Amino acid sequence: MSKRGQITIFIILAIVIVAGIFAYSYFSGDFPKRIPLEFRPVYDYYLSCLEDSSREGINLLGEQGGYIGVPEFESGSSYSPTSSQLSFFGQPVPYWIYLSGNNLLKEQVPTKNEMEIQLAGYVEERVDFCDFTDFELTGFDVYIDDGAASAKINDLDVDLKINNKITVFKGNSSIVVDNHKIKIRSKLGKFYGLAREVYEFEKSNTFLENYALDVMRLYAPVDGIEISCAPKLFIKDEIREDITEGLVANIASLKLNGEYYDLSSKERNYFVTDIGIDVDENINFMYFSDWPTRIEIYGDEVASPVGIQEGLSALGFCYVPYHFVYDINFPVLIQFYDNEEIFQFPISVIIDKSQARQSLPTIFGTSIESKVCEFKNQEVEIKTYDVDLNPVEAQISFKCLDAVCQIGETSRVGEVSILNAGIPQCVNGFIIARAEGFNEIKYQISTNE
Repeated sequence: MSKRGQITIFIILAIVIVAGIFAYSYFSGDFPKRIPLEFRPVYDYYLSCLEDSSREGINLLGEQGGYIGVPEFESGSSYSPTSSQLSFFGQPVPYWIYLSGNNLLKEQVPTKNEMEIQLAGYVEERVDFCDFTDFELTGFDVYIDDGAASAKINDLDVDLKINNKITVFKGNSSIVVDNHKIKIRSKLGKFYGLAREVYEFEKSNTFLENYALDVMRLYAPVDGIEISCAPKLFIKDEIREDITEGLVANIASLKLNGEYYDLSSKERNYFVTDIGIDVDENINFMYFSDWPTRIEIYGDEVASPVGIQEGLSALGFCYVPYHFVYDINFPVLIQFYDNEEIFQFPISVIIDKSQARQSLPTIFGTSIESKVCEFKNQEVEIKTYDVDLNPVEAQISFKCLDAVCQIGETSRVGEVSILNAGIPQCVNGFIIARAEGFNEIKYQISTNE
């Protein structure tokens, strides 16, 4: 009898607990069956509409490097053509790291919290975008109020809570629902986490720059000697084309250590980089020849032979030495993807004087200008006009040999556009002016006079 009594008590407790959960869910809005069957199609449609908006926001975050509203556009320059965004088939994708038009290395990497805030804001703006025309034709009246949303991005799904009122009438009946929950299957969180791993490794180890240096040495002349008594001619446009073709082929072959690919031969291991984790999702590295690219080549296009000069005939032969130094700046787009989703972000790969840029722990606004630019001790006054002598505000830089220094911008003051600034002392340097809608112009000046 005692055992049966205990069992009865436990059954009663279980019934009370279940009833409590039922009541809480019903009155808190978490229990969907409280929607009368008559109104169920209308509310189901509204949830699917919210889900569509949420999915749109998730897709935008993936396609635009973690941004729905992209940061303010910053234009590039001849020194850095990449600007702050990469146009990928017409869609702006913000660089996570890039060289600005005034030679500063900058970051714009979104945090997960910032992504969640953007997604919630995107859904909030669209809570009343749903079209209930078909339901209204059958006698329903639907009213949607504004509200607030919150988002939580997990590795394999995204949770959204939307607090806004939907009121539905039909005849003498009505319902009011003021909070809604949506869970969407998505790898956004996982892809973002992998993207951060790759980005932090590249930032501190410059593995993309190292591959670019290998391409430079393989596809372009760097240092060498040829046995010949005739001058050797180098055509720099052809060298640029060879480097570009090498980058297109090699960047597309890059992989990260993982199991998402099969190598055709052991030699292909050269293209595999171990970033400290095994990658279990598909990843692409992309570069196209028509993307903004800067390849500057420093060296003589005609290399003269040694051995034909007077007094060197004792050598008995001639040789042609050559030496070239390169500045290379180009974008690489990194994509994580599956059959349904993608997360992509571009970075700017930078070779400065045939050397990879310095490794960076964390950085914002680090200058990589030439040392020449540190000594801007010659004061000048610069005025900029168009061909009709109308003042034009312009960006001003100064070129001395192979160094390009950012000087500032001319500003409109009355009937002139003027800049007073210091520039380095240089013989036969060039002041360079750039303005949107105008051709670039150079003005030669010796600033040591």
